[in-house]
Amino acid sequence: MSEAQNDKHVLVEIYRLHAELADHVSQRRDTANRIYATLSTGLLALMAAVARFGTGEIPVPIAIITMGVFGMILQSSWITVLKSYRQLNSGKFAVLHLLETKLPFAFFKKEWEELAEGNEPKKKYRRLTVSERTLPWILLLFYAGITSSATIWQIMKWYLRTVKLPETVDNVLLLPLD
Repeated sequence: MSEAQNDKHVLVEIYRLHAELADHVSQRRDTANRIYATLSTGLLALMAAVARFGTGEIPVPIAIITMGVFGMILQSSWITVLKSYRQLNSGKFAVLHLLETKLPFAFFKKEWEELAEGNEPKKKYRRLTVSERTLPWILLLFYAGITSSATIWQIMKWYLRTVKLPETVDNVLLLPLD
């Protein structure tokens, strides 16, 4: 084998290895998404159970606030992990495109061009990172809303217990104070 052929063979092997590594990153990202989605679903189920059945010693709003804060931290972590995987994959594909300039056919670059780099609505291709980023943001907003509501509820209960209201107002309030 000549030196030029050997160089081409080495280049193809590097390209193949790098393509496999990019695929492994995508698989790890998918696994991370599944883990975060499972944890988020479990936390939502736990919050619903606590809201429905109570917690015993801990006041329900305090438990909901605690779980809501944990949910917001979980979603923020998920968003950060997705961003990290996106950056890692972008770097890997930039290197793959560079390697493709030395090969007879640029597979990934051509595929990306056919999909209009995810920017042309007529191609009906939506970048996976755009789709997968939506759920953590929706859940983050949901947890923030639930946490805010439970916090306001707890503050209102505290205020109504500490402020002496006229007898007629006490009878009109619909808020349970226990």
